[in-house]
Amino acid sequence: LCILAQNKDIDKKFYPFAWDIAKNVGKFLSLKDEKIICLNRSSPGYKGIFKPKKGHFYQLFFRKDEDDDRNKKTFKKNNLIKNKSQKKSIKLTDSLIDSWFILKPQRRNKTEILHPAKYPEDLVNLFVNKFSLKNDFVFDPMSGTGSTQIAALKAGRNAIGTELSSFFCNIAQERCNELVNPTQKSLFETDQINNSFKLIKVDARKINKKDFKKIDYVITSPPYWDMLNMIGAENQAKRIDQGLQTNYSEDKEDYGNIEDYDLFINELKDIYIKISKLMTPGSFMTIVVKNIKKKGRNYPFAWDLSNELIPHMTLCNETFWCQDDISIAPFGYGNTWVSNTFHQYCLTFQVRD
Repeated sequence: LCILAQNKDIDKKFYPFAWDIAKNVGKFLSLKDEKIICLNRSSPGYKGIFKPKKGHFYQLFFRKDEDDDRNKKTFKKNNLIKNKSQKKSIKLTDSLIDSWFILKPQRRNKTEILHPAKYPEDLVNLFVNKFSLKNDFVFDPMSGTGSTQIAALKAGRNAIGTELSSFFCNIAQERCNELVNPTQKSLFETDQINNSFKLIKVDARKINKKDFKKIDYVITSPPYWDMLNMIGAENQAKRIDQGLQTNYSEDKEDYGNIEDYDLFINELKDIYIKISKLMTPGSFMTIVVKNIKKKGRNYPFAWDLSNELIPHMTLCNETFWCQDDISIAPFGYGNTWVSNTFHQYCLTFQVRD
């Protein structure tokens, strides 16, 4: 079964209609694949509310499996999107971001490649310039090698963050130090960095107002569940051959080592809600995620996380980072055809008063 659907804006409120359809149909059919049909034409916008340019809709593929119980386990219980909790945006903004965009990051350097799942500064820069102002404080609770901090500093913002791993926190510190106070002056003129940065080696669950007195914008990309611990993955095999680390850490407190999917979602939800309470009212939080395919099942990570956060923050229209340089891989060939994932969600929420 193939269903074409769109999420909707009604009375300046965002309703994830397509997600609701997928979750309801997923009670009796397995969601096998999800594609985004990208349109070049602009969708109608609203004055004074965030609405991305360009249009898109979902192509949802379902299949009737022999094991009916499998469908019921795919989606969390009582997880319909709570539309009644949605409120109109507090802070008025204009649309500057397309609902979908193709981004090909620059090649990672020798320190950045040490991180198994680094997201690009180019992506951070796109959103930082939209949802924050000069000299604002941009925060990332899972900083990794410092992508958010580097992009924020270059954009004229103050960069703050936390990182659980000492190894990656030290790399992020060194990268930020070198950017702000380079040990060797470039032969070419470069813009001087006048803003500050602060990185703390700590579990994001333990931060408080004393650590960061002001947070104006959050952009982050959490672990995609425990996918980096999956044995036999192509990316892991390449990193092993190069002698590189294949997961975030061996720490049991690391989100990327949580095996239970529901627990993983709840842990992330709690940290984002906690951070939102430290943020300036009306400010924004962008979370870069994607839905997950694991052992023949499709886990709607982006949708489930959004569903948990909607009662606490206002969900804005989704935007997609599309990747057109990924090879098609026919997973499950001979039984059911499921392709690679070619898009990641950039979910933006607005903090309420």
